[in-house]
Amino acid sequence: MTSLRLSPAALFCCACFAAFAQPVSDEFRREWPDFRYLEPKQIRNLPDTVRADLENRGCRIPKFTKWDGPHNAIQGQFMKAGQQDWAVLCSTAEKTVILLYPAGTTESVQPLRSEDADPHRFIHAVTAFVLSKRALRDQQDEQPVPEFDHDAIEDGPIGTTGKVIYFRTGEWTLL
Repeated sequence: MTSLRLSPAALFCCACFAAFAQPVSDEFRREWPDFRYLEPKQIRNLPDTVRADLENRGCRIPKFTKWDGPHNAIQGQFMKAGQQDWAVLCSTAEKTVILLYPAGTTESVQPLRSEDADPHRFIHAVTAFVLSKRALRDQQDEQPVPEFDHDAIEDGPIGTTGKVIYFRTGEWTLL
């Protein structure tokens, strides 16, 4: 009988991979067979500086490969009208956090809504038009409907209405 011997470097690499592996239940895999964790280099439209920052942080991006709509690595006018920002759902072994890159730069990255790692978590952009329509729909009494001039980020489990995060008067708020 032969035994397999691994070098210390190979053992270290295996241990790192096992520590980073994110468990996804068989039930989840059956329900969402197109789900993958992608490396930042696999997301083609990310700016190079954002991609490098995500790699340095050890991020992987949850992705549903058969979905056409942008999700979990999204571009929008999240902080103000006219400025193109990036929001990425960064997943590590322990946590999943939205990282916001104002104007697509890494100079002032803002972590938003850090939670335990969960493959059900999903973000996408919500336009100012949709925000206004939702506000009208949900209007209570005679309160004035707030004005929206830029996009928001919706964050929540797949297939449900999530929490909407909007930047107003210098801070992030939940709508």
